[in-house]
Amino acid sequence: MLVVQNINETLPVLESNYEKLEEQNAESLMISFEVHKITENSGYYAIQPNARIIDEDDNVYVVKQLTSTPYSKKVVATHIYYELIGVRRDDMLTGVRTFNEFATWVLQGTGWTFSNFDVFDSANFNSFGNDNVVSLIQRLITRFDCEVKILPGNQLKFARRIGQNNDKQYRFKNNIKEISQTVDTSNIRTR
Repeated sequence: MLVVQNINETLPVLESNYEKLEEQNAESLMISFEVHKITENSGYYAIQPNARIIDEDDNVYVVKQLTSTPYSKKVVATHIYYELIGVRRDDMLTGVRTFNEFATWVLQGTGWTFSNFDVFDSANFNSFGNDNVVSLIQRLITRFDCEVKILPGNQLKFARRIGQNNDKQYRFKNNIKEISQTVDTSNIRTR
């Protein structure tokens, strides 16, 4: 369920069409939805121009785009994790350290926590720091050859590979009947 928050109130969006867009390695995590002006959404329509936060199953998003018509509103919001671009680590961390030491240092004071499932290596950074938190996380992912998943409750999950390994193969032009199909019967007549 989508919940919209502004300074004064919090209201659920009862009727909407929404989709969650996620790219690999947490390069982008956003939600977009369209709400039509109907009785069930009248409260949403009253507060939306001031709304800044969208909550979807404990995942918090910040409104970035709002398109409004007399009959509907379209919203595009990015995950609150990307607000960490504005948080900088101006000091430097150098030397050989474990992944947990680097990640703890990067996330210190941000309100974010992490869980590490199988990244136990150490690495040597000559100069790690002097950048924003999101860029530093990306540098850790690259150096330690791991992946990150953004979880509800301001938590990051690090692992070598995130996702299921169910031994199923998906091969081009095999295993799939049709990706999409369009049928046009406008020129067909029956007798």
